[in-house]
Amino acid sequence: MKKLITLIFISFMFIGNVNAETIEEQLNNLKNNYKSLKEEIDNLELSRLDKMYPIGSIFETTTYSSATQVSNALGGTWEAYGSGKTLIGVNADSPDFNTVNKTGGSSTTTLSTSNLPSHTHSIPALSGTAASAGAHTHSIPALSGTTNSAGSHNHAWKGYMGVAMSSTSTYIAALFGNDSAQTYINQGKGPQAAGAHTHTVTTTASNTGSNGAHTHSVSTTASNTGAQGSGTAFTNLQPYITVYMYKRVS
Repeated sequence: MKKLITLIFISFMFIGNVNAETIEEQLNNLKNNYKSLKEEIDNLELSRLDKMYPIGSIFETTTYSSATQVSNALGGTWEAYGSGKTLIGVNADSPDFNTVNKTGGSSTTTLSTSNLPSHTHSIPALSGTAASAGAHTHSIPALSGTTNSAGSHNHAWKGYMGVAMSSTSTYIAALFGNDSAQTYINQGKGPQAAGAHTHTVTTTASNTGSNGAHTHSVSTTASNTGAQGSGTAFTNLQPYITVYMYKRVS
C-alpha cells in the first residue's frame, strides 16, 4: 500500500514540475514531498492501529505464533500475554477480580478436611441375643438278651408225726434211720431241686429327650467408622480451546 501511493505521488510530481528551473530543484522537491507523504501515511496507519488496537489492547489469533509476526502484520509493538490462562472481566465488588491484570486460580485442587462439610459416620450401640441353638438328642438302639438262670430250689417233706421236716435227708432219717437216708437220696428219690429258668428281655429303639439349647447375649460399643479417601487432587479446568494472545505495549 505504501509503495503504490509513493509511486503515484512521484509520477504526479514529475508531471506537475516539468517547467521547474533545474533538475536538482525537482529532485529536492520530490524528496521533500516523499518525506511528507511517508509521514502522512505512517501517521494514518498509526491512527488506524490506535483506533483498532490502542496500547493495552489484547489481540487473539490462531496464526501468528510470535510477537514479531503480529508487529509486522499490524504495526506497533506487541508481547505475548496470558500464557496458560483465561481472560475474565474486572469486577470491583470481588476481591479476586477487582483490578486489571490480576492473576489467580489453579488447574487442580486438593481438598483438605476443612473444605468438607462437618459430619460424622455413627455406629450405634447394639445389643441382642443370639438365636437359640444346640438342641440335640442321643439315640438308644434296640436291645435284646436273656437273664441269667436262677431260682433253683426244692421243697421239704412235712407232716411225719406232726413234725415239720427241714430237708429231705432229715425226713428220711426220721423214717429209716441215718444209714438209709443217704442211700435213699443218692437213688434220686424224694423231692428234687427245680425251678431254675431264664427271661428274655427286649427294648425298643428310641432317643433321649431334647436338651442343650442355649443363647448368648451380644453387645457392642458405639464408635465411628474408619477413615476413607486418599486426598488426590482433581481438575478444575473448564472446556477450553487455545489461541495465541498478545498485548500491545507501544
